[in-house]
Amino acid sequence: LWFGAGELILELNVALCDKMCAPGCEYKWPIPGPYPRDPPYFTIEVTDVLFWCADGDGINYDTIMEEVQTTGYTDISPAEISETDLVKLDIELDFAGWKAACEYNLVLIGGPVANIVVKQLVDEGMSAVDWATSPGEWEYIVAPYGGCDVLIIAGMDRDATRSAAQDLIDQL
Repeated sequence: LWFGAGELILELNVALCDKMCAPGCEYKWPIPGPYPRDPPYFTIEVTDVLFWCADGDGINYDTIMEEVQTTGYTDISPAEISETDLVKLDIELDFAGWKAACEYNLVLIGGPVANIVVKQLVDEGMSAVDWATSPGEWEYIVAPYGGCDVLIIAGMDRDATRSAAQDLIDQL
C-alpha cells in the first residue's frame, strides 16, 4: 500500500504456493483488512475450472473488489463559545451542582493545595495520585460520580504543575 498525493495504490502479488487451498473455500479466498472486524478488502476467485491444488500448472483467477462502505460527511459549523464561560476559578465552580447535573467534563489545574475541587476529589478518594510528591502528571478520572469525566493536571508545586501541563500539550 503506497501513500502519497492523490489516490492510494495497492499492489497485490499473487503466486501459487503450498497449502493455498483453504477448507471450505476451494475457489474463493477472502482477504481481510488489518483489523479483526474489518470486512474483506477483496476476494480472489479462481476461474480455472480445471484447477486443483496439486496440478502445479498455476491458476487463473479474478480479483474482486467491492465498495463495502462509504463514508458520509456532515458539515459542522463551529460552536460559539465564550472563553469567559469556559475558564473558571475553582471558587467560581458550583461543584455540588456539577456533580448533580454533570453537563460537561472538567479539566482541573493544580493539586489539592491550590485547587479546592481537586482537594474534594482527593478527600472523597476519587483521585489516586499523591499530589504532594508528584513530579508533575495528569490523572484522568472516568465518571467519578456516574456522569462526566475529570482530568487533573498537577504536581507537588507550581513548577511541577507547569511541567505536567506542558507535557500534556506536547502529546496533543
